[in-house]
Amino acid sequence: MDFSRIQVLPDGRLSRSNAAKLLGRQAKTLAEWSSKGIGPRPIRSGGRVFYDYNECLSFARGGA
Repeated sequence: MDFSRIQVLPDGRLSRSNAAKLLGRQAKTLAEWSSKGIGPRPIRSGGRVFYDYNECLSFARGGA
C-alpha cells in the first residue's frame, strides 16, 4: 500500500476516503461499519465525516 497518498489533516483527522485507503477498504465499508457501531469511531464536523489517524492505525493493527 502506498501510504504517501494518504492525506492527514494538521489536526490528525482523515477524510473517510483516506481512512478507507489506510485500512485497505472502500469508503462505503466504513460508512456501513459506522452504522453498525464497528470500526474506528467517525467524527462528524460541518456535514462531513472524518476519522482520527491514530485510531485508524490502532484499528488496522488489530486494536478496537
